[in-house]
Amino acid sequence: MGLFCVTMLCVIPLCVAVCPNSWLRYEQSCYHVGHTSFNFLDSQRHCEHYGASLVNLETRDEIAFLRGYLMLLSDQKHWIGLSDEETEGIWKWYPSEKRANVTDWQPNDNEPNGGIAANCAAIWAGYNYHWVDDSCSERYPPVCELVDEQAVIVG
Repeated sequence: MGLFCVTMLCVIPLCVAVCPNSWLRYEQSCYHVGHTSFNFLDSQRHCEHYGASLVNLETRDEIAFLRGYLMLLSDQKHWIGLSDEETEGIWKWYPSEKRANVTDWQPNDNEPNGGIAANCAAIWAGYNYHWVDDSCSERYPPVCELVDEQAVIVG
C-alpha cells in the first residue's frame, strides 16, 4: 500500500503558487511593502514592474492582516490602490475600477475629508494604520499585491 501511494504522488503533478522573494503570502495573494516613495501613479507603475498592482483591500480580514504587518514593520505611510479621482466621493480600487465595498477610513477625522484636493488613499501609522485621503502627488512607498492568477506556479 505504501508503494502505491508514493507512485501516485509522482504521477499527479503538484502545483503550488509561491510568492517571489521578499513578498509575504496571505490567503490568495502575495504582498510587497515598498521602501521607495513615489506619487500614486508611479506607485502603481512600480507594482506593475513586478506584475502586480497597488493593494486592493476587499475584506475585513485582509485589512486586519495588512494593518498588523505594517505595525510589525513600524512603517509610517503607504499608498493603497484606492482613488476617487474619476468621481468625487465614489472610491474605487485602482486599476480594476471596482467600487470599494469595505473601507477602513480613519474615524476621528471624518476621513475621507480632503475633497477634490485629496483623491488617493493611503494607510498612515499616525492614524493607527487606518486609511486617509491625500493628494495623489504626495510621495509614499506602495503596498503591492500579486493575486494568485498572477503568482508563479511551481510544480
